[in-house]
Amino acid sequence: MIFERLNYLGSGYDTLTAGGNSDIINYSRPNLSINPQEQYVFAQSDTVEWDVRIVNSSSLASANFLWIGAKPTANVKVVQVIDLANGNKINPSPDIFKLGSLGVSSQHDYRIRAVYNNCDPDSIEVLMGYDCRNYPDSIDNYNCSTISQWLYYEPVNTRLEADVKDSITQVYLCEDKTYTI
Repeated sequence: MIFERLNYLGSGYDTLTAGGNSDIINYSRPNLSINPQEQYVFAQSDTVEWDVRIVNSSSLASANFLWIGAKPTANVKVVQVIDLANGNKINPSPDIFKLGSLGVSSQHDYRIRAVYNNCDPDSIEVLMGYDCRNYPDSIDNYNCSTISQWLYYEPVNTRLEADVKDSITQVYLCEDKTYTI
């Protein structure tokens, strides 16, 4: 068998022979999670944002070709992910956002930006995955398991707000005042 050495094992290739015995291979994978700062947010415009922390709590394996994304729904679509460490905007390719690598026992903060087209509270399922060789072409073409996190929002720009203007500069709080709207 030929193995590629990675991470703490070094680099290059190594050949192992079993000599008639069975080989035992132990695999340590990254332990990833998506942790939103606020899972439920109030949107002030047709754009909504969530700040999330991506965490790899594994002390043995880094996550290479890490990506995050969401399948668009009829009401909401993720349009951008922003790296909060440097302000770089990550654009989709086509429905995944390529985040690079996340080392062992590390974390990184991102802002997920989405647009919506309805006035009702709604949600979107954000998915995250990693691959040893390359990024997937899309979420639908990713054949491995994903990490999932639901993010919720409520539009607040649909609420009626009244701004009362009066020519009187002093108002007596104990006196009735009539306004016509």
